[in-house]
Amino acid sequence: MEQWLFGTRWLARRLGFDLACNPTIVFIAIALLSKPLSMLSLGDEQAKSLGVPVLSLRLAGLVLAAFLCASVVSMVGMMGFAGLAAAAASKHLGLHNFKTQSMVAFAIGALLLLLTDTVLQILALHTGWLLSTGAVTAFIGAPLLLWLIFRALPTPLVQDYKDYVHITPFNRPTIFIMMVLAVTVLLISLWVTQDAYGWYINLDKDAWLLRYPRLLMSAAAGIMLATAGVILQRMTLNPMASPELLGISAGTAAGVFIALLLGISSSGYLWMCGVGSAIATLTIILLFNRNSGLQPERILLTGMAIAALFDALINVFLAVGDPRAQSVLVWLSGSTYQATPLLANGLIGIALLLLILSLPLARCLGLLSLNPIMAQSLGLNVPLTQKILVVLAAILTALSTLMLGPMCFVGLWAPHLAKILGFHKPLHQLMAAATIAVIAMVFADWLGRQIVYPYEIPAGLMATLLGGAYFFRLMRKT
Repeated sequence: MEQWLFGTRWLARRLGFDLACNPTIVFIAIALLSKPLSMLSLGDEQAKSLGVPVLSLRLAGLVLAAFLCASVVSMVGMMGFAGLAAAAASKHLGLHNFKTQSMVAFAIGALLLLLTDTVLQILALHTGWLLSTGAVTAFIGAPLLLWLIFRALPTPLVQDYKDYVHITPFNRPTIFIMMVLAVTVLLISLWVTQDAYGWYINLDKDAWLLRYPRLLMSAAAGIMLATAGVILQRMTLNPMASPELLGISAGTAAGVFIALLLGISSSGYLWMCGVGSAIATLTIILLFNRNSGLQPERILLTGMAIAALFDALINVFLAVGDPRAQSVLVWLSGSTYQATPLLANGLIGIALLLLILSLPLARCLGLLSLNPIMAQSLGLNVPLTQKILVVLAAILTALSTLMLGPMCFVGLWAPHLAKILGFHKPLHQLMAAATIAVIAMVFADWLGRQIVYPYEIPAGLMATLLGGAYFFRLMRKT
């Protein structure tokens, strides 16, 4: 991506337009489009009735915004969080006119970055610490953004959860195909491999003993993430909710990260630090939302802010260049190389147990999918149910993070794929999403070991790449 950005800037210079360093033309174009962009706030239909070409205007706005982002990244690196915080702050000031709001956001973003960079330069002068301005800006801007969002949140942000009504319910052939695919992927992961001479089937017992712990750990992580994803999407009425949005994944990763920086290398102590950090993160989320009745949209916003804080903390220390950061990067990528038979057997048992415990909650998830008011009228204790579901999702997310790092994307797209296959009811979706996630994680672990042999791509990273490709295809279809 960075090479593409630098190439764009080089091409612009070759053409005689050094726009990355002097974006005057871009700002002139934004000024000319300020009035039509203001009309977009009225809605598409009203804007079209006033003669605004909505599609062309949005395309032009995206091109201008992308060019400005590319210019900033190519010159000073990632500073995206400043734009988010500045835009939210300008909107919170009650400015609805695009021209005024953009000018105020321009000033707020400039002051935020200038203040942060000045403080870091002074800190580097006195202590020698060279910290990343972008990471520290996110660390400062996340609490600001959380405060602004909470103050400007009069109504829920999520929409009603819409079933895929155009898709026929699942049938027996669908289940049969999923089972056959699961068995096939498991056998391929165990026996099919390659070496310097090519592909072959290895039935050696020693090789099987080395591979099956990784298979079980990948399957356990998939079950936990899929279960957490179904719970969050059903509870929040938001089909884009996923385990990482809860903030527990980032909190667990931060605990392990701090433990590694402190020189703790024992896996047992690392797990204890990760669990402790996950509990602390869950406590913070519940405390922040104790007066709001655990509204799902507020829980997600709190989790997003906490995740941004912890991610910024990790990025700050990674940017310092500490040699211990290499071990952190390996863990963050989501590898199963540390799997042992004892650990893998215990984790798959815990994953299946938590999945079984979540099945009785399917009726509660179905009632919550209607909406909280209707669920309450049908006799469901909504606050208690939401608290139980949040705690269960947090446990699932924390354990999966400890296994494979903060790679939770499968928790987003496995429930989606289960719905597309016709598994509409919560109980059916839980089982189907868990099966899909097991297939995806086991296949990702096997493919990561083989695709760049003799090197290895971690399972969590490979699952994220496969899931990202699936979502791009889904967006093209919709």
